[in-house]
Amino acid sequence: MPTPRKTQLRKPFQKARRVDPRPITGRESARDLLEHAFGAYVGRQVRTAHELMRRSIAEDCSIFLTLSGAMTPAGLHQSCLIP
Repeated sequence: MPTPRKTQLRKPFQKARRVDPRPITGRESARDLLEHAFGAYVGRQVRTAHELMRRSIAEDCSIFLTLSGAMTPAGLHQSCLIP
């Protein structure tokens, strides 16, 4: 039987949104995957970036690309900056 202390610690987590991802069938478009799959970790960051880009394009905003991190040691400096 849970102690009152354990019950108190558990309450904030019970209010969290339930994560119930759709299964991936292989018929999804890239947009479907970005909007409905991979809701955690880096996938969530990619989803947020997709939403910001989509809204920026819809509102005809200027879009700038910035790069950060260790791109040269990873060999990404040529592939990302030189088409």
